[in-house]
Amino acid sequence: MMFQSENGRSDIDLNKFYSDENSGRLHMPTTFFWGSGFIRNIPNLVNSRSVEVFIDGIVAEQMDLSWIDELNISNLHRTYGTPWVEDVEEYIEENPQNPECALVIGGGSTADFAKGVIARRAYGEISELGVGKRSGAQVAKSALPEIVGVPTTIGSGAESSRYFVLYEKATKAKVHGKSWALVASTVVVDPDLLRNLPPQVAISSAFDSFVHYWESLICKHESTFATRMFSKHGIAEVIINLKRVLQDSSDLEAWTNLGLNASLAGTAISNTRTGNIHEAAGALLERVNLSHGETLMVFAQSAYDQYMTETSTLLDNTVQQSGLVDFQSALNWWNELFEKYGMINKISRELNLILDLDEARQHIFKRVSNDKVWVNKESPIGYGDALIRDLIDEGFSKFLTDLVVS
Repeated sequence: MMFQSENGRSDIDLNKFYSDENSGRLHMPTTFFWGSGFIRNIPNLVNSRSVEVFIDGIVAEQMDLSWIDELNISNLHRTYGTPWVEDVEEYIEENPQNPECALVIGGGSTADFAKGVIARRAYGEISELGVGKRSGAQVAKSALPEIVGVPTTIGSGAESSRYFVLYEKATKAKVHGKSWALVASTVVVDPDLLRNLPPQVAISSAFDSFVHYWESLICKHESTFATRMFSKHGIAEVIINLKRVLQDSSDLEAWTNLGLNASLAGTAISNTRTGNIHEAAGALLERVNLSHGETLMVFAQSAYDQYMTETSTLLDNTVQQSGLVDFQSALNWWNELFEKYGMINKISRELNLILDLDEARQHIFKRVSNDKVWVNKESPIGYGDALIRDLIDEGFSKFLTDLVVS
């Protein structure tokens, strides 16, 4: 996607451009709709165009899909669990062409599977699409569909994010990419699809949204007035509205706010980037049976401790809008929630089941250290190898010693 200048030349490539001290950008190519039962309006949004439906299989079993018969469906695919590269390739062999429209109903895994399919068809490849030196190197060979995203969790923001992550079955290695063409042009947040989330899922996914805002806010150069506005509002709103739904799961307004905040966090990170917490958590996810939010919790405190001197004033002022006194109080609050709902024990059990801790540590170290943009440019502090190892060791230490046997 290019910016067309007055003289007709395409001077700025949004996939390569990043904000700095002298210039910035906010790209937000999404229209948001929200409201109880709004999902029934999707046939009007899609009209008569051919539409490919990707839907989380468990969600499909639980929701009223009577309206879906009004769509001109080219194919309907149910996703289950991890988005594997091999499953994407197998699906494309049977369904090689992108339709006019893609309807994606689900959380991050469903969205990433759909993005992988769409990108693979259009670009002919997906590994490191738009990443680093490959940014702009891959050119779409066919049209991409208009994407309509319907989130069913309150964390990933994948529907409004330009990033996607798949995994290889044999090695669990991450295959990832990014493109503004993969951002949903329309997002529908329907609280009726969120209100029955189990507390553990709600807490874990909301923590993902919280960390998205946090890492976007502290980027040294790419954080701008616009993204800071999103983050400063979103961090407090996630806490306020999660408290509300945990007290009253029928609070549709709070569920709507959480859904919208998750999507806007996806917009924020697309205009900045995630940092070392997400990189470390993503690598750990390949070695344990935990949710993404749970792996984020492993490294959240140690990351904050490292950046505290440089970022605490900004983060304290931001979180105080939620009624908490400072950012450390917010982390304590999250930790208490994870403990109350059994997730601290779950994390401890999974880490204690890792057969080769040294290998896991080295795997995480490589992932974080290879993110040269964060390490060399966006980190609030100079971030060398020693600090990366400290992040990992401090993160592991609590959970390797706090196991409670029941």
